Amino acid sequence: MTRQATPPDPDPGPLETVAAPEDPVSPLLPEAGAAMIADALIPGENRLAVAVSGGPDSTALMHAVAELVARHEHYGAIVISVDHGLRPESADEAAQVVAQARSLGLDAKLRRWERAQEITGGVQQAARAARYRILAQEARKAGAPVVLTAHTADDQAETVLMRLCSGSGIDGLAAMAPRASMQAMAGIEGDDLTLVRPFLGIAKARLTGACAHFGWWYLRDPANTDPRHTRARLRALMPVLAREGLTAPRLARLARRAGETREALDHGAKVLFDRARLEASGDNGLRLDGAVLRDAPIALVQRVLRRAFVTCGDGNPDTGSNGYGPSLEKCEALARALQQALKGHDALPGRTLGGIRLACTPDGLVSLNPAKPRRAGT
Repeated sequence: MTRQATPPDPDPGPLETVAAPEDPVSPLLPEAGAAMIADALIPGENRLAVAVSGGPDSTALMHAVAELVARHEHYGAIVISVDHGLRPESADEAAQVVAQARSLGLDAKLRRWERAQEITGGVQQAARAARYRILAQEARKAGAPVVLTAHTADDQAETVLMRLCSGSGIDGLAAMAPRASMQAMAGIEGDDLTLVRPFLGIAKARLTGACAHFGWWYLRDPANTDPRHTRARLRALMPVLAREGLTAPRLARLARRAGETREALDHGAKVLFDRARLEASGDNGLRLDGAVLRDAPIALVQRVLRRAFVTCGDGNPDTGSNGYGPSLEKCEALARALQQALKGHDALPGRTLGGIRLACTPDGLVSLNPAKPRRAGT
């Protein structure tokens, strides 16, 4: 049974935050979900692009959005369903999502991932990247500054576990943020789109429970339990880890605390970068005062270098366009080598990362410049 959008009351009044029930797995009511979405938005974010795969999480999100739009006419939304074409039935499932959205009174669009070439990396990773690119494209077409996804606390916990397994630092352990720029995630230029995850703090069971309680249609993606995928394997381990105390809420708490630490480090790195930055050194180049970096904490120096590489990259796909710059491992090694040279008043020969060349003179002048193209055969 599909819940139909109800006409708005003559004067519904402002959305009030609905107190979460004491039972953490009680079904999330559409009005409570609508209030969470409204709380996650900032003024001016009235037009929403909603990512709906058809799973229970995004289905519950879609019904909450329908409630929000029905109650408040200044909100508008378009549902976007992406058919990755990875399973024979995926096209029919995406079409069903669009039909469900339209039955709720929402605009909806189906997009298919057209793969122009063979996938060289993991299929799931490539599909995820394509999904975000398509979502960004459709959001811009619809004039929506916000893309909503239905990530939950369970997704956050699994992401933290994946980052732990890969040896991530603070940035990785911070996992997903409630609000994030689409620029890095979609590989797009411009910072006009924001990804918002209004359900990041609640359990997946509440969304699945809502689908069961109201009889909403949703699909079950076999990839979610396919042991070939890392996330599915870690998901299967969650009950065992929970018995040892490593529960989803505790992993989500770790992500929150790591995110707060990341913010503090980013703030400190910006202050240090501004202190160290000297006049420009040619096209897209930078100069830094090494004396400022010589005795600074290594974690801050790493972030200053990543900030410098991104700034100097100016659109280079290996440095600037993804918002992150060189990898953590490369920045760690470079930061330690730079500090060693600065403390010993030694020169650091030019090192190139992602098309940017960094060098340091014995008197502590650090320079970054776009590297010259290599000659063929070099």
